[in-house]
Amino acid sequence: MVNMSIILNVSVALIIISIVSGWCMFFRNKKLYLNREVDHLKMLSVIIPARNEGRQIGRLLDSINIQTYKKLEVLVVDDGSTDNTAEIVRSFGYRVIKNELNKGWVGKSSACWKGANQANGEYLLFLDADTELYKPDSLETIVNHFEEKGSSGILSIEPYHIVKKWYESFSVVFNIIVVTGMNVFTPIKSKLKPAGAFGPTIICSKEDYFNSGGHFKYCDSVMDNFGLAKAIEEKGLPIHCYLGKQTIHFRMYPNGIKQLVEGWTKSFATASESTHPLVMTLISMWISGAFVASLLLIISPMLSNSNWIIISFILYSIYAVQCYVLARRVGNFPFFPHFLFYPVLFLFFTIVFIRSLYLTKVKKSVKWKGRDIDV
Repeated sequence: MVNMSIILNVSVALIIISIVSGWCMFFRNKKLYLNREVDHLKMLSVIIPARNEGRQIGRLLDSINIQTYKKLEVLVVDDGSTDNTAEIVRSFGYRVIKNELNKGWVGKSSACWKGANQANGEYLLFLDADTELYKPDSLETIVNHFEEKGSSGILSIEPYHIVKKWYESFSVVFNIIVVTGMNVFTPIKSKLKPAGAFGPTIICSKEDYFNSGGHFKYCDSVMDNFGLAKAIEEKGLPIHCYLGKQTIHFRMYPNGIKQLVEGWTKSFATASESTHPLVMTLISMWISGAFVASLLLIISPMLSNSNWIIISFILYSIYAVQCYVLARRVGNFPFFPHFLFYPVLFLFFTIVFIRSLYLTKVKKSVKWKGRDIDV
């Protein structure tokens, strides 16, 4: 009985520490705001790499059409699509650039590089085809923040995840950790350097891009955004990371749970290598606490003391609320029923993460959008 009491008290302490770790890893909620009127003097080249994005790209192009920032050009780089992506882009009156994946190039780096080489703008904005600008002044907001940071290095934005189907909620733990794993959302602010850059939305000056080597410098990187960030950092230039709520949104994997699993498998284990050990410890504690809280709730009815049922229920509920609060910073994830059964979400994350480790570290090959990618 003494041993069980010790185990229970240690479990409670671990859960409390894990909850605190969760707040610490995601202490700062860095969002973009339009702080001043943008002068529109700089030409902005919007570069969109697209491979079989016929279902999604129309929403992005519609949102570009209504932007108040008008001094821009749109270049869509068709990265070997077999669907009607090019036809849809041309129907909007935008330019399509054909791209062929050269030997040694991995992922969308080749398409980004091709677009940048044909861009006329002083600023380059790389947008994933599944993103959507939320407001007519979204481009102004992005340019505004980039200029406030001195128009130097890169400013990257993680779009706000829009969930429409039940299975998309299984991305929630991944979304939270992708953000927190960048190292810049803890209370210690600039003490930790960014782990990289968010991939879906990146703005930089054309001069900094080519001086750093751009996507060409690390063309063999599975995570093209981390490769670009590394090239920028090697030139001593800054990297800024923000959240995209009410500026830019996206649906990550609208085509089914298989696409969701493939997407996270492709990138997650590799991306986690750049996270600072302190932040990784906070993340690990947070994940561990979720499982301990659920186990405590399961075993508490078996104990003779009814107080443990109340304690376990309270701790489980606090964890559920915390998960929901953090999740709403990165997406419109619904509370019911997912966060009542949040251990299932953490279990799914763990399984896919282990799968990602196996494929990227052992087999050294992953599949994405019909391509086998060596890593």
